[in-house]
Amino acid sequence: MVIAKRYRRGVTLIETISIAVCISIFVSLAMPYLVHLRSQDERIVCANRVRQVTLAAHNFHDAYKRLPPATIGYSKAVESRSWADNPESEVYWKKVQNTSSLALTMPFMELMEHYRKISPIAFDMYTRLADYPERGRTEFEWQGAITGIDEVYPVSIDDFLCPADDLNDQSIKAIIATQPCVPVVDETPAMDATDLAGDIAIQYWPGKNDGGPKYTNYIACFGAMGGKALSDDEEDQRWVGAMTSRNRVTLETVTDGTSRTFMYGESLGEIVDGERTAAMSWIWGGGGRVSGHLQPHKAEHPINDEIKIFGNSRQSSGIGFGSKHKDTVNFAFCDGSVHAISTDIDIETLYQLASMKDGGTPIDF
Repeated sequence: MVIAKRYRRGVTLIETISIAVCISIFVSLAMPYLVHLRSQDERIVCANRVRQVTLAAHNFHDAYKRLPPATIGYSKAVESRSWADNPESEVYWKKVQNTSSLALTMPFMELMEHYRKISPIAFDMYTRLADYPERGRTEFEWQGAITGIDEVYPVSIDDFLCPADDLNDQSIKAIIATQPCVPVVDETPAMDATDLAGDIAIQYWPGKNDGGPKYTNYIACFGAMGGKALSDDEEDQRWVGAMTSRNRVTLETVTDGTSRTFMYGESLGEIVDGERTAAMSWIWGGGGRVSGHLQPHKAEHPINDEIKIFGNSRQSSGIGFGSKHKDTVNFAFCDGSVHAISTDIDIETLYQLASMKDGGTPIDF
């Protein structure tokens, strides 16, 4: 018996090419939508994380009857050069703890295991680090020498990072102190200069950051200004934020309204011409101003393609706010809500949102 062989027809070259073309067209059409979905997911996760930080600050407020300060630095604006370069100065940066509000709220964020490792001195909002030896307590040369803190600062905390950023993949400097200061111009403090509204001085982790402090994308808002808002001038004090340096602030003293005042916002750290050079550590530092590169309340603001109020992947200020989300930056308000603030926001509205008692009541933001 003869058995006929049956041959299966294969796919021709033209059919293969047609299928490949159809798949590539489908992918090209679907890719922008998939990227959009991923961006939306990252924005939502980021908003939830900064909301959790704000809720922890509220729990801190319930426990201590005050908000956690942005940093345990000096409660008044200090002369920047004395703070940064003079160990003999009463306002030298190593004489205070510089602990951030994120570190202060660890017990309210299921981070108690880390909190317990560190000496309570790091979290003392009422005593300078340099004053402990006079009280018969342990002497610490600076914040990095505080007992147990070296076990905690190298730990990366996911809740303090925006998923749209790759911050902890970076090998960059860590900002470990932020302090509202009086700028020095030609050896003269410039608090009264009309074109300077005060500044924020910073210090970096000494040497390479290998094994050093890990970073955060979320920093507290000092307000619209730096040092000048912590001066004795009442007119300037109206631009201070709810999260200041060591000062005692309660939600009741946020007279502009908690739903109209920033508490935390996103930050990218220092970026120059697309290269990131530094970012805020989560355990120290912790504060910034909304003006970023700009001096608040100049008659004209030099906004152009290279210098923006909010930082982006091209340019960013280490003491400013910014994000990698498209056209928005997440900010948490004092009432616990989170809003995606447009990068095109009116600058006066932005200053009003950053300040807790300026008298402005912005609605459209």
